[in-house]
Amino acid sequence: MNLLNKLTRQSLLLNKRRTIVTIVGIMLSVALLTAVSTMFFCGRSSVIAYEKAADGDYHIAFNSVPVAEAERIAGMDIVETVSQVQVVGYARLEQSKNADKPYAYVVAYDEVALERLGIQLMSGRLPENDTEVVIPYHLITNGRVKDIKVGDTITLSVGRRLGVNHQSKKEYVLDQSNPFLYEEEQFVNTGEKTYTVVGMAYRPNMSVEPYSAPGYTFITRYVAGNAEKDTQDNTQDNMQSPTVDLYVRLKAEKLSQLFGVGGEISYKNLKRSRGKYRTTVISIIVSVSVFITMTALVNLLYQQTEL
Repeated sequence: MNLLNKLTRQSLLLNKRRTIVTIVGIMLSVALLTAVSTMFFCGRSSVIAYEKAADGDYHIAFNSVPVAEAERIAGMDIVETVSQVQVVGYARLEQSKNADKPYAYVVAYDEVALERLGIQLMSGRLPENDTEVVIPYHLITNGRVKDIKVGDTITLSVGRRLGVNHQSKKEYVLDQSNPFLYEEEQFVNTGEKTYTVVGMAYRPNMSVEPYSAPGYTFITRYVAGNAEKDTQDNTQDNMQSPTVDLYVRLKAEKLSQLFGVGGEISYKNLKRSRGKYRTTVISIIVSVSVFITMTALVNLLYQQTEL
């Protein structure tokens, strides 16, 4: 071992230029790797934070779930939180100057949904009951509706949009994924609802209101009994049970169950020693990068020596 150390020392001293280049290369490689790793983790955190703010903080979405089934899902052991959203219906906006967007699309959010589904207020506050509503800012900029503002009381004739299948001649319910069909659709009024405008929000994400959607999203508060009755009145078949859309966030410790026993063991070990996990990952990345860098430098120096 002493002989090997002696030979290594002599080799380094005899090839000072190569030694200096190698050391500088290692330093630059480590600095570059550290910078790239920091940028990666910061970027990852920023993307996660942006997605939570824009689209909501949830793992799984279920559409048109019967209310009874929604209660069963909310009670599952793996579920951390459940955001419930229920469609109240459409309402004609005679003031709208956008011919492709003549409706208000009224949806009811429960308390968790108001907190976790990315509603970004411009002014006012969130609704506290089913007689209050938040209107979107682009109702003014896009629809050029100037006479509705925070503090006003508005009455909407709420109903549903119906289209006709040209082959079967049967009617079907239209939603936000269906653009305004002009004469090819009809609006069925099911009743009036009065709201107090308590806030104004930015345009919701594309999953709630696509650019081709015919309705501006008005958000009210979900109250189980009342909202279920309103939704039942606005379904294609009044005998159909009311439904809600669920946005489910799973418990962190239960996520590993999706990957079986191995995932459970890995998650517990990761949770128990997060510092060691990060150190191990960074060490592997550094080792691989240094190995590649050193190999490239040695090959380069060897080629220059031969020349």
